[in-house]
Amino acid sequence: MGTRISLSTRSVITFMVIAGWFSVCPSRMTAQGSQGSQGQKAVWNSTGLAGSSAWLDASAWWSGTSAPDLCSLLATNILKDKYNSNYPNGTVIDARGLVYAGTSTTCSVDPFSNLNGPPPSTTLLLPSGYIDIAVPWTVPNNTRIIGDEQGTRIRTNFSGPYMIAMGGSNTNGNLCPSSVCTSVGLEHLILDGNMHGGYLVGGINNQYAQAGSYVDVVNLYLLGGTGLSIGAGAINSGPYSNISYVASVNANADCGTGAGHSCPVCVDLEAQTQGLHGLTCNGNAATTMLQQHAGIYVNASNETIEDVHIESFWDGIEVGVSAVGTPGTATNVTLSNIAGSETGSSGYTTNTIHLCGNHPWDSSNSSTCASTSGMTVEDITILDAMNLNPPYTLNMTTKIAPTIIADDVTANAIASCRTNGNPPGCPTVLSTAIYALGEPDGGATTGASFSKFTSSPATPNGNYQSPPYTSYMPTWGVGSGAPNNGNTAYCSPVGAIYSQTTASGKSVYVCTPAGEWATIR
Repeated sequence: MGTRISLSTRSVITFMVIAGWFSVCPSRMTAQGSQGSQGQKAVWNSTGLAGSSAWLDASAWWSGTSAPDLCSLLATNILKDKYNSNYPNGTVIDARGLVYAGTSTTCSVDPFSNLNGPPPSTTLLLPSGYIDIAVPWTVPNNTRIIGDEQGTRIRTNFSGPYMIAMGGSNTNGNLCPSSVCTSVGLEHLILDGNMHGGYLVGGINNQYAQAGSYVDVVNLYLLGGTGLSIGAGAINSGPYSNISYVASVNANADCGTGAGHSCPVCVDLEAQTQGLHGLTCNGNAATTMLQQHAGIYVNASNETIEDVHIESFWDGIEVGVSAVGTPGTATNVTLSNIAGSETGSSGYTTNTIHLCGNHPWDSSNSSTCASTSGMTVEDITILDAMNLNPPYTLNMTTKIAPTIIADDVTANAIASCRTNGNPPGCPTVLSTAIYALGEPDGGATTGASFSKFTSSPATPNGNYQSPPYTSYMPTWGVGSGAPNNGNTAYCSPVGAIYSQTTASGKSVYVCTPAGEWATIR
C-alpha cells in the first residue's frame, strides 16, 4: 500500500515550497519600481512577473497623506513628454483611487499640458466626488475621459469660455494631428459651473474633434454660457447623447435680443454630426430677458435631433440663425419628439421649434430669430412636436399661448389660440405629428412657393367642417363628420387630406385644384 498524506500535511509542504521559491527568486516580484513599471498591473510573461503597460494605477504616485492634486500628478508623472514612448500602444489610466476622505480632489493644471505630440489611445478613469479645476482641460487625440457612475463632478474655479475643449489647434499647443482630432470622448461627467457663480462659464467646446468623438451621459449644471458648442471643424463627430443642461441663476441678465455665448445656450450646433439624441435643456426662469434666446441653435445640414425637452427659453430650437455661426445652409434636418415646457414646470417656452427666415408669421407676439441674414433653411422634417405649456401673460394687455412650430420661411405656424385682452380660448394645447418644409417650388422664394405639408391646421380655430377655414398649407385632418359639414365645395388649401372616421364607404378626401373636396379612398 502507498503512504497516505493527510490534508494538513500536504498544505504545510505546499506552503514551504512557495516560501522557498520566493526566497531564492526575489527578482521575480519586481513588477514595479526599478524596472520603470510603477503603477502597472503585474502580469506573467516568459521571464516571470512584469508590469503591463495596458493598465496603469495612478494612485501609485500618491502618498495618500493629503488630498491629491490629480491633474498635477497626471501631468508630471504619467502624461508627460515620454508618455508616447512608454506606452506606444496606449493605456488605461485608472485614477479612481485618487480620493481623499472628506475633501475634494484638486486640479491645478491641465492634465494633458506636458504631452509631446498626439498620444496613442488613452482612457482616463476619474474618481467619484468633486474635482476642482483651476484651468480648462484640452483633451487630445485618441483620448476618452470616463467618470465614475456614482458621480464625478468637475467644478470650475475660473471664469472662462469653457471647462473642457475636445481637441485643439497645434498652433495653440494642443495635440491633434494637423489640427484635426479623432476619437475624443467624454462620458459620465457632471460639469458644475456653480463654484464660480456660473456667470460666463461654458461646458464643452468641440471645434476640432471629428470622427469617433462623442459625448454621452453628461450633466451641464448651472452654467451661464454655452453648455455644448459644436463648431464647424467638428464635422462627423458624435453622437451627442443623454445630455442635460441647467442655466445658472446668476447668468448675464442683459442678453438683449441677439444670440451669443454671453447668454445661456444649451447646444450650439454648427457642423454636420451624427446627431443629438436625448437632451433636457433648462434655461433661467427667473430672468425674463434670457427667454429671448433659444435652447438649441441648429446651423448645419444633414442633422438628426430627437428626444428633446426644453424649458425656460423663448425658442426651444432655432434652425438657421446666422448671428450665432457663419451664414450657410440648414437643410435635410429632422427634428423628432421635441417637447416644450410642461404645465407647472420651472418656465415656459414660447416656440418649441422656430424655423428662421425672412417672412415672420407673427413677429409682434412670437418674436423673430436673432438674425437670418444669408441662411438657407429648407428640407426640414418635424415629427411629434408639442408645447405643453399653458397660456401666459406677455404683458398687461396681451395674452399669448404657446406655438409648436413658427415657420418664418413661409409665414406659417402651428399655434394655439391667442386673444389680446382676454384669456386664450383653446381648452387644450396642441401637438403636431408631421410638419414638412420642402424647397422653393418655381419662381420667387416667397412663403407660398415652398412645398410643405403638416398633419395639423394652422390654428385650432380652423377646421375642415365649418368656417373659418384657416389652414394655409396641406394638412391631414380627422373628424367624425364629412368635410365642410357635407358640402364638398370650398376646401383650402390644395392638397389637404381629410379622414372621416364614421363613413361607411369612401372616407378619405383630398382638396383638388378646383377648391373642392373629392373622395380618393
